[in-house]
Amino acid sequence: MAAPLQRRIGEAIILGGMLTGIFSGCQKPQPKPPDTPPPPAVAPDQSNAGPAAPPGSNNPATPSLSTSGPFGPSSSTPGAGAGGTVVYPGGGVGVTAPGTLPGGGGGGAIQAVRKAVRRTQALNELNTLGQIIEQMRDPFGKMPTRDQILAELQRSYPQLYQAVLEGSYILTGTSEGSGLWAYEVEADVRPGIALIGGRAVRTTPEELAPYLRR
Repeated sequence: MAAPLQRRIGEAIILGGMLTGIFSGCQKPQPKPPDTPPPPAVAPDQSNAGPAAPPGSNNPATPSLSTSGPFGPSSSTPGAGAGGTVVYPGGGVGVTAPGTLPGGGGGGAIQAVRKAVRRTQALNELNTLGQIIEQMRDPFGKMPTRDQILAELQRSYPQLYQAVLEGSYILTGTSEGSGLWAYEVEADVRPGIALIGGRAVRTTPEELAPYLRR
């Protein structure tokens, strides 16, 4: 019995040593935190950075398109719906009206459109006048007189009659079927529309002059 008792005593001694080592490791002192707080983090230099992107935007901020001229900030490209100040390469400064570009003008374009519309209207009306006169010619091709043409216009074509009375169109009263029947006012001094031989055509004063001398 002595041997088993001694073995148990030895096992108890070994177990006790192991437990002592474990408890000694658990009670080991922990390192203390430093007495002074760490220095603050240095913020990155943003002196050359552009404007921040709006929240929720995935695109980087874009630089402003405005430039500075000798008289202060100015718009580099005037908008289509608002005026602005324009600084030219040579240093000049100009103010643009809303919807306009430097060096451009809308008056000339509008005038050109009006003239084109007027030319088209004159072509149509003189063409109609030519058809009326052609129908009034007798079977031998004799031309009607100016008074006969006016009477027919007054009776059946009041709008065209009013245009002749107001001087928009000049009736020549020619008796020649191939001659100048009528022409637009001032077509003898500037390009215009003339009714020659029953056809409404565009003419110049030089082209019209021979017919007027007949």
